[in-house]
Amino acid sequence: MGQAAWKPIKNVALNWLDSIGRMDSTPSISVPVLGMHRSGTSMVSRMLEAGGVSFGSDKNLAGPGADNELGYWENLEIRSINEELLERYGGDWRCPPAFSADAFSGKSNDDLRERARASLDLLSASASCWSMKDPRMSLLLSFWQPLLSSPPRAVLCLRHPFAVAASLSKRNHISKELAGFLWQEYTASACKGLVDVAADVLVVSYEQVLENPQTEVQRWIRFFAGFNVELNEEAMVEAVNVSLNHAPQEKFLFPELDPAGHKLYEQLQACATNHAAWSSIDPVFPHRDPRFCALMKELSALASELDKKSAAYTDRIQETVTARSALKHFQEEQEAQQLRLEGELKRELEAERAHRDNLQGRLEFRLGSALRRLLRR
Repeated sequence: MGQAAWKPIKNVALNWLDSIGRMDSTPSISVPVLGMHRSGTSMVSRMLEAGGVSFGSDKNLAGPGADNELGYWENLEIRSINEELLERYGGDWRCPPAFSADAFSGKSNDDLRERARASLDLLSASASCWSMKDPRMSLLLSFWQPLLSSPPRAVLCLRHPFAVAASLSKRNHISKELAGFLWQEYTASACKGLVDVAADVLVVSYEQVLENPQTEVQRWIRFFAGFNVELNEEAMVEAVNVSLNHAPQEKFLFPELDPAGHKLYEQLQACATNHAAWSSIDPVFPHRDPRFCALMKELSALASELDKKSAAYTDRIQETVTARSALKHFQEEQEAQQLRLEGELKRELEAERAHRDNLQGRLEFRLGSALRRLLRR
């Protein structure tokens, strides 16, 4: 039986064992995965799941996509809540709103809180240690953090902004300038949210995982051991796909990132290499020039419209492919049926010929016998 076939059985067994182990009132441990889009959050989530951290039922997770063939590991309901939150405050993932300190303190989002609590309850029931991943959560920690029952712990994914910009340019046609702004906004938001609640944080370098997965996984294991969670080292190392690192490995500059962004990256990189403590992080947000923000909002609206048209175009292509496949299948069925009819007619003709030959042979035998009797007279 292959690994894919074993996975549902493994999940059922692990969930059953976890439910037995949690018959006491010990709260489950949540370890959200944070970081900017295209920063390795999916890879890190896949490794954590392989190591034993639950991301919930597979049916609730976003499936693979053209830009992420191994899966996103994003809870569909949580992603939907985050998208709606951003929309309510006038933005989306490409155009993050500037949230005030008490943006989510009122009752205007109680409906989303109810949905969020239901999703978190399902996740916390899935295992003793569980996670949720959506880059948008980096912007929305002040909404989610009060809903978590366990002490604040998190994995923050770090990838060089240049590599993030290159990936966003390829996938979303986003300029380097906007990519630099988004990287700093997401990263500073995640850091501030974690600093504000004195969270335990593991900073993970995407490049270092791909360069030396064994050493990195051992570092993760030590972090999780701090709150009595054991991870499967071998499975986590096997989950690393070293072919994912397409960006250049040299120390590159990224002039489109402002100086505070450069400093934030260097601080986080020092944390990821154990050369600095998390307490040294000083998250500074990018400057929000009104003209830049107006253009960003306009670009986001155009990109959103393009996404809708692209999705509709993709749907039409799929419908055409499906229709052609159905027509081809119909034609193949017709040809097969024609061959079956021809075969049946051929067999009937051969049977008729055999029957005729049999009758003719019997008749010739009888005629011959009669002729021989006449001659004997």
